[in-house]
Amino acid sequence: TSAGFSGGRAIGQVIRGGDDIWCAVLGAAAAGAITAESVAAMPSSIGSFVLFTLAIEMLAPTGPAAQQSNDGAASGKSLRDAQQSARELARKKYAERHRDDSVRMRALAGTESKEGRPSAGSRGQNVFGEAAGEGFKPGGVVQSWINRLNRELGHGDSVAPASR
Repeated sequence: TSAGFSGGRAIGQVIRGGDDIWCAVLGAAAAGAITAESVAAMPSSIGSFVLFTLAIEMLAPTGPAAQQSNDGAASGKSLRDAQQSARELARKKYAERHRDDSVRMRALAGTESKEGRPSAGSRGQNVFGEAAGEGFKPGGVVQSWINRLNRELGHGDSVAPASR
């Protein structure tokens, strides 16, 4: 099926000199012919593949907005710039949404450095209430769970990994 779609579309591109909806239809017809269980089933198989392809092609976004989204790399905007813009926009929308919540606004103020990345001193906490990114600490919640499990299983206490 995939070979029919790809091969048929490629043949259409060679014949027409570019890629358009008719190349997609030719690919769908080829896929329908390959997928049919018998020669008698080919018309219905080809017809259904072509109809679904036409529906998908007709529903695909076109125009300046779709062209602009496809030309992101061509516009000179790097992935890093796009990520930074998205991060700033999300941060701004979050701040607008929670402007009346002083706790969230304080948390938001202390989470980012000038570059828009989490600051080194504000890593936050992991799900166990310990400093995130520090690994397991001796005497921490995770280590105490491991030690308790080891005692229940008849093993000695495990040794916490050395601090970095």
